[in-house]
Amino acid sequence: MAIEELGLSQNAITNYIKGRLPKTQILYQLSHICDVSIEYLLTGNDTNMQLDEQTKLLLKFYNKLDKQNKKLAVHELKYMYEKQELKKED
Repeated sequence: MAIEELGLSQNAITNYIKGRLPKTQILYQLSHICDVSIEYLLTGNDTNMQLDEQTKLLLKFYNKLDKQNKKLAVHELKYMYEKQELKKED
């Protein structure tokens, strides 16, 4: 998880949620860990990111899930991906 990789405290996360901006270095590292732009982290938009309609729909539904169901969705997608990759090896 990105929080552990960056060594952020719960207090720091709470401050960011409340609107305090992280230091530039934290934003930079977080953007690489999450594979998104710094623009996306700051605004929720990325003018360089072009998503197809199916991906937009997937993100729309994912963003409406609660924390527990987001974990479950990621777990299921990871399982499906790994299963697909194993088939390629055969």
